Amino acid sequence: MHDPGAVGHPSLPSPAPPTVEPLHFRSNQSTPEVAGDRPSRRGKPAPAEASPAPGRTGSSRRYAFPIGSSIVNGLLRPARRTTLADDVYESVRALVMDHAVAPGERINIDGLARRLEVSPTPVREALARLEADGLVRKRPLAGYTAAPLLTRSEFDELVEMRLILETAAARRLAERVAERLAERVAERVAEDGQRSDGLAEELAELRREAELPDPVPGTQGFAAIAAFTAQDARFHHLLAERSGNRMLHGAVVRLRAHLHLFRLHFPAAHHGTSGREHLRIVDAVATGDPDAAGSAMRGHLLAAADRHLPFFEGS
Repeated sequence: MHDPGAVGHPSLPSPAPPTVEPLHFRSNQSTPEVAGDRPSRRGKPAPAEASPAPGRTGSSRRYAFPIGSSIVNGLLRPARRTTLADDVYESVRALVMDHAVAPGERINIDGLARRLEVSPTPVREALARLEADGLVRKRPLAGYTAAPLLTRSEFDELVEMRLILETAAARRLAERVAERLAERVAERVAEDGQRSDGLAEELAELRREAELPDPVPGTQGFAAIAAFTAQDARFHHLLAERSGNRMLHGAVVRLRAHLHLFRLHFPAAHHGTSGREHLRIVDAVATGDPDAAGSAMRGHLLAAADRHLPFFEGS
């Protein structure tokens, strides 16, 4: 029998034990502070930090779990956070995604706080957000534990829900596009760009979001696919939002499908393939054909599900 709880991302190199870099913040502000930037008590700039350790520079410094960070020269640089809670949330989420906090393991809030060199309060806030994501669970008098991995039956149910919701979203968006194309004809809108109804810009944005990044060089585990995970989710969420049905959009977002699927297993074949499938969905939507859009979305979701199936072989 295959033990899902003992496997991280089978298609990626096993990550080294995560090292959490302490988060340094000013006492009266919520933005991150870099050593050497803070003023001294006399109002003079504090001396710069000593030379960084090999492999790290002050300008390319990065946190251990940089989801949502920008990529510069092949390195992930931390985005400036507005609150300490955001930094702690990203770090703890990466621990759970990488199975550094094993599925089912009890989470020690004080221990995490010491590890991140923060107070327990932002750790509790992060865990509350992760509970909403479905990545941790809270039990009365027992505290938080990392959620178990999806079983095969739960995986099938998640795929079924995505087929129901996201196929409907693609069809509805194509219907809206068809309505706007018909309005163009009725109003005899010139195609030379003299008048714009915004449709071309919206489709261009959807096409941009369809593109997915490659693995981040020099990283392992969730850090290597964090940008892919976030971008993949953004495309699906944007498409559902553009369907015009707010409840449908909310339901797609609340599934947190990408987090749960990629915590279970990240197929290397997703790179390149998923982006091309996204573009086929956008092309179908742009024609205003609901059947073609729904078929393209269904084909993408089923193909993506098939790429996960090797994880369950032998289980």
